[in-house]
Amino acid sequence: MLKSKAGPVVGGIVGLLALVGLAVKLVSPGAGGNALEKRVDEYAARERDETPEARHRDVPKRLDELQALQKDPRFADVSKGKQALIKQRASELQLYTDFAAKVAGVPDPKDVENENQLHGLKKQLEQVRIPADYRSEWDKTEAGRRYDTLLDDVKAIEIGAEDVRRGYRAAAEEGEDVLRNRNAPRLPQRAKAVLDKAAPLPSPGKDNDRRLPGSERLTYAVVFRFAAVAESIRAWEKVRDRLRPLAAE
Repeated sequence: MLKSKAGPVVGGIVGLLALVGLAVKLVSPGAGGNALEKRVDEYAARERDETPEARHRDVPKRLDELQALQKDPRFADVSKGKQALIKQRASELQLYTDFAAKVAGVPDPKDVENENQLHGLKKQLEQVRIPADYRSEWDKTEAGRRYDTLLDDVKAIEIGAEDVRRGYRAAAEEGEDVLRNRNAPRLPQRAKAVLDKAAPLPSPGKDNDRRLPGSERLTYAVVFRFAAVAESIRAWEKVRDRLRPLAAE
């Protein structure tokens, strides 16, 4: 799920748009061209002046326009470069349509209730890909931004859940070690050291609204739903309740 660098196709699209723009400037509407070629020129000029996000709005309408140009009997008379541009744009927009539909079908990670659901969501995301050639273009679209957000959120939940689980498990194990060796010197200090070490760990209730590292919108409330996390917290709480009286001695 690493983000790929932009490939040659996007550069080709931009280059073709530039060439078509140059042709529009050099050739007057009536100088050997036809009405269809003028429509191709107008389409290319319009897209050349748009942002990547704007070029991917109203995609069904754009596809209809591109397909109508290709179906026109005079399309074969249009210059090869302009034909290539129209065909490339139609192909790219169809790919984008499929990509956007897949992204829209991925559930919101904020609603994940357990590890199995997160695993299923991750698998679903792995089936969605941005072709390397279109990465720089699609990253700036609504679907591209949501895709990257989903990737970030899933990773944040995975890492956050594991960090919390390990943190509480380690605290419980250290606390149990203190309890097993309660006759060793400095018992209060050792008990207090474990309690102090565990104190900063995110905890249900207090940190439900605390933002989850790596995500711009999720909080620890999602992580606290996971069974493995809840189990490690309960294990620590049992040890904690036995340590507190010893730390006060």
